[in-house]
Amino acid sequence: MKPILGPTEGLARTRGRGLLLAAFEREALLTGVKQKPENELPMGLGVVLAKQTAGFWGRLDDGAAQPDFSKDDIPSLIYTFEPWLGCLWGTSCTFCYVPNLSAGHYPGGRGSDWFKDWGRWLVPKPEITQRLRHQLFDRDGRTRTTYRGAFVFMSAKTDPFLPAEELLGITRDNLKVLSEADVFLMCQTRSPKVVDDPEIFALLQDMGRHGKVGVSFSIATDILPEQQRIERGGLSPERRLETIRALKDAGIFVSAAVSPLMPYSVEFPHRLLDSAHHASVQVLRPSGFGSATPKPVLEHVYRSVPDYKRLDIKLVGQLRRLDTIGHFSWGIGNKGFIGSFLAAKRFYGTRNSQKNHRQLTFRDRRLEVSRGFQ
Repeated sequence: MKPILGPTEGLARTRGRGLLLAAFEREALLTGVKQKPENELPMGLGVVLAKQTAGFWGRLDDGAAQPDFSKDDIPSLIYTFEPWLGCLWGTSCTFCYVPNLSAGHYPGGRGSDWFKDWGRWLVPKPEITQRLRHQLFDRDGRTRTTYRGAFVFMSAKTDPFLPAEELLGITRDNLKVLSEADVFLMCQTRSPKVVDDPEIFALLQDMGRHGKVGVSFSIATDILPEQQRIERGGLSPERRLETIRALKDAGIFVSAAVSPLMPYSVEFPHRLLDSAHHASVQVLRPSGFGSATPKPVLEHVYRSVPDYKRLDIKLVGQLRRLDTIGHFSWGIGNKGFIGSFLAAKRFYGTRNSQKNHRQLTFRDRRLEVSRGFQ
C-alpha cells in the first residue's frame, strides 16, 4: 500500500483544527505519513462511481421547493464520486455528518483513530483517474450505456477541491475525464480553489459552455459570528458570496448550499438571489435526512438559536417574496440538492437554441430543459 496521510501522532495531535487553508503546504501534507496494511484501512478505496437509488438521493424529504416536484422527477441515474477517503478541513466543520455516517467503514468503528481524528487524515484512492476513465468509457472511447445521461455528484463525503497541490492535481485530471463523458457533474465544495485555481476554473467554464457542470457552494449565513458557531475556520461569508458570484458571472450554474442554515442578516436573501441561481436550504435536524450531526453540536444550536427549527421556512419565504420574476429556484432538505440538478438542466436549457429542447413537467409549471440529460 502506498503512503497515506494519518491518522498519526504528528498530524492529529499538533494541529488542533486540522490542516486549514494557510497550512495546506507540501511539508504539512507529508507530516506523519506512514504505511498501513490494507486490512487497517477504511472500506471504500475500490469504489469509483457509487449508484444512488435510496436514502438521501432516492426518497424525497417532505420539505418545500420552488418549483415543486415529485419523486417521478428524480433523475434515474445519480452517482456519487469520492476521489479519496477522509477530509483535511480538520475539526473546522463541527457539524460534519460524515464521521457518523461512515463509522461502520472504519476498522474499529467509533473507537478507532479514523473516527476520532476525522478531518485530519486522507487516504487517496489508488489510480482513481485511470479507474474513473475505465469505468465511464468503453473500448471505443464512448460513454458506457450504464452512465450515459447520468448525474454525478462530486462529492458527498469529502471536498474534491481541498487546497493542496497534490490533491488539486488529481481533481484537475478527474475533471478532464468527466468533461469528456456524457454525464452532468455537480461539484460540492467550500473551497475557493474552484475559482482561484486558473486551470480548474477554466475547466469548469468550458464544461459550463457545454451545459455539463454545476457547482454547489457551501454557505451557512452572511454573519461571521453565526458561522463561527458551527465552523471554526474556512472562508468568511463575504468571500463565499464573492466566490458564488464569480461562478455565476462565468456562466457556470451555481447553487448556494445553505446547509446548515444559521441566523442571517436581512440582506442575506437579497444576496443569495443576486449571487446564485439556486439555493439548497437545510437546518440541523435530530432525525431524517441530515440527522447525523454530532449530538452536542445539535443541542447547542437548538438551545442558543430561538425557533431554529423553522429558520429554513423563514428564509425560503423571504426568497419567494423577493423573487417576483420566478427565475430563482430553491428547495428545503434533499429537495434542494436533488432540485439543484433539475435547476441546472433548466438553466442550461434556456441558453440553448429552441431547436434543442424538451419540456419537463413539474406540478406547478412547465420548464424548459436541454435534451442532453435524460
